[in-house]
Amino acid sequence: MDIPTVNVEEKSAVHTLGPTKRMIIIILKKRKEIDLKSLAEELEMSKMGILKHVNKLEELGMVQRMFIKEGVGRPRLYLRLSEKAAELFPTSYAEIAISMLKYIRDNYGREEVIKALNNRTKNITERYSSLLQKDMPLKKRVELVTQFRDRDGYMAEFTVSRSEFQILEYNCPLLDVAAEYTEACEIERRMFEELLGASVSSSHQIVSGDKVCRFVIG
Repeated sequence: MDIPTVNVEEKSAVHTLGPTKRMIIIILKKRKEIDLKSLAEELEMSKMGILKHVNKLEELGMVQRMFIKEGVGRPRLYLRLSEKAAELFPTSYAEIAISMLKYIRDNYGREEVIKALNNRTKNITERYSSLLQKDMPLKKRVELVTQFRDRDGYMAEFTVSRSEFQILEYNCPLLDVAAEYTEACEIERRMFEELLGASVSSSHQIVSGDKVCRFVIG
């Protein structure tokens, strides 16, 4: 039986914002909340400069202010994403995807759902592989794959820790699918191994309640 491809990729609307506003949104997504002073320091801008961008994001309904009392003195201004800001991040048409996968499971069995998820990952692997050179050093491959994932809405970040390469993903477009079909996370890990030609382990998963999906290479 031919299993239809379940295409659950969606372009992140974060990429439609200007660079500074995009960085503010990404930082708030990672931190959950941050005070204005710390945000300005992280972006190496003045508080007034950051506030102009924050005001615009507030007008768009993407950012909320909070004033938190910390000891003596005036309350400190904190920022966090609004519920509307969830629209900025890919949802992968979760309801449609879950419905399609449920139909496949009910009519053909769970093993056919896994085939559908593998088929989706195969398509992504082919797309990424076409942009990688065979003799490319591992570090460069990891950096490029991280960029591909970021463009696909995973809010991915490349880091090096104790001589290990890491891919950190702060958004999971497949979250609702992975919650129902935990095999999806293992399929993604194996995809990284195939793309990078190296051992990949996963120590953190958003679907398990972590703030990030963390993949360690090597």
